[in-house]
Amino acid sequence: MAGDFNATVASFEHLSGGADTRAQYLMFLSDTNGHDLWSDVEERSRFSDWTCRSSRAASEGNIIDRVVTSHGSMIDSEISIADRHSDWVPYTDHRAIVACIVHAMPNPAQPNG
Repeated sequence: MAGDFNATVASFEHLSGGADTRAQYLMFLSDTNGHDLWSDVEERSRFSDWTCRSSRAASEGNIIDRVVTSHGSMIDSEISIADRHSDWVPYTDHRAIVACIVHAMPNPAQPNG
């Protein structure tokens, strides 16, 4: 899944607040064995990797646009923001994100393969 989840994984991804939404989102990831790709980017920051511009400052924002995949079959992934001047989602205050996910091939010999 990918999109504007209006949720953060860590407090440093959002200017302030968001604890209730964060808790619900983390519960969703736990309940579904989901993996949020931003959690692999240790140096992520709302100052450089923001996906939604802050109304308070033009040079920062919030990381609320997420990509989530199944954790069980994921081999590798990466995510980043599209950071050219023209990389905005039309008619929004969001920057586009770019993600790549590699999943293992299913094994037909296993049940539910």
